[in-house]
Order: sequence, then structure tokens, then C-alpha cells
Amino acid sequence: PDRPSTNCPVFRPFIRVPYSIFLYLSDSHSISRCLSVAFLQQMTIYFIYATDFSGNRGENPCSGPGSPVTSVRILFDHISFLFLFLFFTASVKAQKEAKDFNVDSTLYAYYQRCQECLLQPVVLSMSDTLYRMAEERHDKRMQAVAISTQLDYHYFQATNEDSIIYYTNKVKDFAKATQQPKYYYFAWSNRLILYYLKNGRTNIALYEAQKMLKEAQEEDDKTGLSRCYNIMSQIYTVKRLDSMAFEWQLKEIELTEKYDLENYNISQTYSQISSYYINTNQPEKALEALKKADATAYSPTQKISVQLEYVNYYS
Repeated sequence: PDRPSTNCPVFRPFIRVPYSIFLYLSDSHSISRCLSVAFLQQMTIYFIYATDFSGNRGENPCSGPGSPVTSVRILFDHISFLFLFLFFTASVKAQKEAKDFNVDSTLYAYYQRCQECLLQPVVLSMSDTLYRMAEERHDKRMQAVAISTQLDYHYFQATNEDSIIYYTNKVKDFAKATQQPKYYYFAWSNRLILYYLKNGRTNIALYEAQKMLKEAQEEDDKTGLSRCYNIMSQIYTVKRLDSMAFEWQLKEIELTEKYDLENYNISQTYSQISSYYINTNQPEKALEALKKADATAYSPTQKISVQLEYVNYYS
């Protein structure tokens, strides 16, 4: 939502990414943000080429009303105004988000800069800077975020398994020492285990998930249990054991509702159980789950997913 870095190479490769891949990687907020900026840049180029440059045919083609120079100048005046407006509104939104999340505005602004370049190696040193800034302000949460950002870089690069394991353990160690289970279990489930799962290594993913589940049960950590239930359902979905996946999804929903847990992705779980009910010819339960999915959808990706599930329901 803040000013984009137009030098960030993440824009170019994602312009042509199929929607299915976008959904696959939707657990990164930065990617969806970069996609939005990339789309706006691509549309700018499109409008430049689509503009009618015919002008006054009897006059100098490079000057006067309707000429290429004049048309491009007018077009870019409008585009400049648009970007100025977007920058102003984004700055206001960023300030509001910093207040809502109870984060120092300077830290939050720098965190946003890190997110803009999440797929560039420079984000590793930027995250070190963010960590030191957070340390100076005694903000343990943003220190955890800084280390998690380094893990995110290696996770999305997906080229160095040792680095993913190293930074997963680094996040876990820091989160454990500072009593931040949210980051502890997120790194373990949504980064390390998902990495194995996305690379077709379901057995090691299941092994890690079982270790995580045992630990969460021993500590009676509700946040950790929720993460465990979610990742177990994903593993069994990949294994095409839908009934077992469904059981874990129900456990996640029951736990989230009972303890009113913070669960950003619960909408997706509701959508998944709705799909199961549709496939097992239970339309009333499917519709009820869909309504809950709609009510808990926060991101554009989640809202689109709900609408697609409605299409599935009525088809």
C-alpha cells in the first residue's frame, strides 16, 4: 500500500503469472501487492499503445492537438496525477495500519520497504536493519518479523533448502525465547512444512507436522494446535485423502470458534469444508460453510475463492 519501488524486479516476472499460481503463492501479502503495481504498470503501457495518435493529418505529425507528443503528454499528466493520488492515500493508509497494529510508524514504514523487495537479495540486509531498529525500540514482535522476512526470502526463492531450515530454526529460537508462539508455529508450518509439501515431499512434511502437533499438544498451545490442524489438512488434501483432510479442517474450525483465535486464513478452511459438503451432496451444510467463509474473508484472494466456491455450489 505504500510507494512502490519501480526498480524492484519482482514486477516483471509476475505480470504473466497465471491466476492459479497467484493463488498458490497467496500467503505472501507482498506478492499480491507487487502484482497490483505490476498490473498498473502494464496497463499504463497498454494505454500508451492504445491511444489514437492519428491527430490532424495535414499538419506536422509531431506537434499540435492530437499529435503523438501532445497525446503522450496529456496521458502522462493523468498518470502522474493518479500515482500522486495513490501515493497520498497509501501513505495515509500506512499510518492507519501502523496505529491499528500498534507498531512504531518508522518501523512499519521500513517493514513495508522490505516487503516491496522481498524477492531481492537486498532484503536480507534490509531485514538486519529492521531487526536493529526494532531492538533499539525494544519491539520484540518486529524483531521476529525481521527474521521471518529473511525466511520468507529463502522460502519464495525455493532454491536453498539449507537456508530455509536455518532461518526456520532461527525464527523458532527467537520466538521461543521471547514467548511469541504465533511466529514459532508459522515458521514451522507455513514455511518449512509447506516448502516440503510444495516440492512433493509429503512424507517428510507429515513427519514434521506430527512433531509440531506433539509439541503443541504438550504445551497446550491453541495457536500452535490451530496451525497443526491446518497443515495436516493440507497434507492429506495433497495425498487425496479428502475425508481425513476434512476431519482436520473441522478440528481447526472448532478450535478457532471455541477460543476465538486469530486465524487469518479461516475463510479458506470454511471454503474447503463447503467444497467437501458439495461433493458429498450435503447442500445445506455447504451453504452454511460458504456464508461463514464469506463473512471471514479478508484479502481479495480469499473473497475471489469464496465467489468461485459459490459458482461450484450453484453449478
